[in-house]
Amino acid sequence: MPGDEGGSFDAIAENVNLNGRNAGPAPDLELLDGQTAILSLIDAFPGPAWLVDKADLVVAVNAPASTLRIQTAVSALAAEIRQSGRALTRRLAVDGDAVAGASMILELTGLVIGQNERAISVVLGQDVTFEGNLTAALIASRELYRDLMQCSGDFAWQTNSEGRFTFISVKHALGFESGALIGRKGIELLDPERPTGEAPFLARMAVEDVDIWVRAATGETRCMAVNALPMTEADGSWIGARGICRDVTEERARQISQIEKLERLSATDELTGLMNRRAFASEAARRLAMTRRQARAAVFLYLDLDHFKTINDSLGHHAGDAVLRRLGQLLLHSSRSNDLAVRLGGDEFGLWLDATDMPGAVTKAEVLMQMVPTIAQDLPPDSPKLGVSIGLAAVGSGIESLEQILMRADQALYAVKRAGRGGWRIGPNPPDGSR
Repeated sequence: MPGDEGGSFDAIAENVNLNGRNAGPAPDLELLDGQTAILSLIDAFPGPAWLVDKADLVVAVNAPASTLRIQTAVSALAAEIRQSGRALTRRLAVDGDAVAGASMILELTGLVIGQNERAISVVLGQDVTFEGNLTAALIASRELYRDLMQCSGDFAWQTNSEGRFTFISVKHALGFESGALIGRKGIELLDPERPTGEAPFLARMAVEDVDIWVRAATGETRCMAVNALPMTEADGSWIGARGICRDVTEERARQISQIEKLERLSATDELTGLMNRRAFASEAARRLAMTRRQARAAVFLYLDLDHFKTINDSLGHHAGDAVLRRLGQLLLHSSRSNDLAVRLGGDEFGLWLDATDMPGAVTKAEVLMQMVPTIAQDLPPDSPKLGVSIGLAAVGSGIESLEQILMRADQALYAVKRAGRGGWRIGPNPPDGSR
């Protein structure tokens, strides 16, 4: 919801249709599947968390974020990560008015889920007020900086105009023996396999909370969050830099794990465990380009359960959901590892058969028609007979969008429905005439 008031996860979750059928004849590829699980995960996040829509508007917040009036900054970060297409971390100084209390420093990590106009963003916050204030105080005073950092577990340093270390705060920084780093260039510590641009050890302007990857004495790669300032003489000439490196390796690993979990949830239909529509659209588009590039065959099968609505209405959503879950497992277990099984919505499913010609796809359709009735074995004997109707569409070698391929399969599916259900039919030829 727009504005600065935030929203509730429950309000959005109510709009996620887990069991309804698409109204139109063609599948809708917008991002909705898995959103309930994403909201639940964010709701349980211990720090503040925001969900931002494709227009960069905050649409939901969890309890810790509900007291923070920083939606403008969150929206700005969401826009930045959507444009970059990758997770980003930024620090934000928040005054007392925006916190409804004492001022604080937040570390915001944002990630984008989805692509282009279907993208949504998740922003996770962590209170780093103490670390931020300590860094500012230590860098501000050279003497205080040196004295206090000798007692700190953080890796504090100072370099000269050549970028060589002239001061190291701890005796065994990164596992190196006392004094081993003095005189060495800071840039030599950087992991060459993870370039981070210009090293902060040569900072000519303020560097704030930038992640760099360095090699410890053991050869292990560590992630360090760096804050640095340039050092100048009285006449303003640059003479080196000083700063603090905080080891955030484990913290970043937890964040990456959280991001990967969110990405998995965003790609999975939470009822059936199959790919959801958004994830399928992304992966199938990649497969489509590869199929054309390698001039190989592929076929898409559009499946719709027969009499499912009657079963769902007469026995309840619990029974209907059980049928859908069993069909999801059937498609997963009966498909090859390189095939794509997707729940398109309601009782409509799809199978992308890679490196398969039409005769092979027809055989697959006939096998599924025999297997699908077995997933209704726990239903009452007088229940309508569960079956499946299938439309098939060959993937041509010409220029045709994924939506057009699905539309041809959908046309074949509805032809089967009109003819009495319980069969398969091949859709119109691709524009290039291939089958």
